[in-house]
Amino acid sequence: MRRLASSRRTPLVVSALLIVTGLSWFIYARPESSSGGSDRLSLDSAPVLSPRSSDVERAIERAIAYLNDPELLDEHFVFYVLDFLERRFALHVWQSMPDRYASFLASSDVEDSQKEVFRRLIEPGYIAPMKQLEAVEDPVDRITTRALYCRDYPLPADYEGMLRKRAIGGGYHQSHVAMAIQWLKENGCSPYPEEIESYVVDLMAVGIDAHDRLSDLEIERAAFLGYLGRADRAPPDLVRELVRLQNADGGWAIRPGGPSNWHPTFLALWILLESEGRSNGAPMITPRGE
Repeated sequence: MRRLASSRRTPLVVSALLIVTGLSWFIYARPESSSGGSDRLSLDSAPVLSPRSSDVERAIERAIAYLNDPELLDEHFVFYVLDFLERRFALHVWQSMPDRYASFLASSDVEDSQKEVFRRLIEPGYIAPMKQLEAVEDPVDRITTRALYCRDYPLPADYEGMLRKRAIGGGYHQSHVAMAIQWLKENGCSPYPEEIESYVVDLMAVGIDAHDRLSDLEIERAAFLGYLGRADRAPPDLVRELVRLQNADGGWAIRPGGPSNWHPTFLALWILLESEGRSNGAPMITPRGE
């Protein structure tokens, strides 16, 4: 799910890009304050504070305000994730995303097969032609796009091998394998490789260190653990740390201490909303209404 842009938006999704109904999400200790200051608590010695919903709600409001900046809407992945948040949490902020996305496409003068191929996330009636799928060059996007259209086209004969190869690739590859697996589930494509899912869950879980300030990759791993219904494998102080590390402008940074960016902000907001039990279970792939 990570396609990040300049200072507030840098590089892949689908970005970002994930949902199982009835997630058992984060019910964790939260901080006394939602300040994003640089002074660190020693999490090993600090007392565990009782959950404070008001802190999380303030962080959620500030994150929504950050993401609601029209200047962020210059990349197609941002439309997808805001539409997903609106559908899943009924925020009454981004109901117009499908129409705004259609206008964005119509006004774009750049032919981009990557942009076109992910349209299915927000347009239920869109089916990418096979030549478009075959033109996808990025190996991670190859596995996610084939999962996205698994109801429309047969999966490649070596698809499980493709997943395995990406699962051992480290970094964002693992969370995108998780996303592909969840998209297979959302589309009702089976069987899916359960042993690969268990493998990436283990790898993502050990790859999150909430004691060492959360990076974009760590936040993505935590979000995708929840996406697979394994939020129990995330650090117990995750929500507390997310609230503490929020920047003054309401966003989160790619790397701790850096400027805010839409990608970690979307992921952090998603986690916080789930932690408050506000999900209605809507999937990331817009249903076709069949």
